[in-house]
Amino acid sequence: MKLEELRKSYINISDNNPDKEWKKLESKLGDQNAYNSPVPYSKIVLSLIGALIILGGFGGVVQAAEPGDTFYPIKVLADNIVAKATNNPSLIIERRGDDVLKVSNDPKKLDDAIEHYQEAVKDSENMASSSARKEEVKKEINIQGRKFEDEARKNPASSEKLRRAASETQKGNGEVKGLKTHHFNRNK
Repeated sequence: MKLEELRKSYINISDNNPDKEWKKLESKLGDQNAYNSPVPYSKIVLSLIGALIILGGFGGVVQAAEPGDTFYPIKVLADNIVAKATNNPSLIIERRGDDVLKVSNDPKKLDDAIEHYQEAVKDSENMASSSARKEEVKKEINIQGRKFEDEARKNPASSEKLRRAASETQKGNGEVKGLKTHHFNRNK
């Protein structure tokens, strides 16, 4: 339809029955949606924004999870995926070590956290393919061991478990895939 015809149809809309005239004009115009989508794009955009907000909130809940919580396995899985995707095996040692320290006052959660920490050490050792990555893993194990020792001094109730966690990660003659690591002195 040409612009001049549309103009004439618009001018002919009478005050007597404007709804009828507008409907005629609308039928002449046809579907004017540029993408022929039955859903307006503003609704799609708003839906995507809403989904991102909900998922972001869920991500926050997952990252706040502690050992023994319902969402903790999802947190561990997400951290493992990030570590593999970024080729950063020491990341999971750091995150699980932080979890150990976070729950060091809760004996039940501490046992679960230590178990996950030890699994993280094994996983990191397996992920570390280059000698540089192996060195990073070794360094992170030592860092976490020192943190565990510091926490053991501050928290006598959990000191034995924390020191055991630090020393058990050093097993295997103190090697992380061929690299010697520091043994922790329990008398510090």
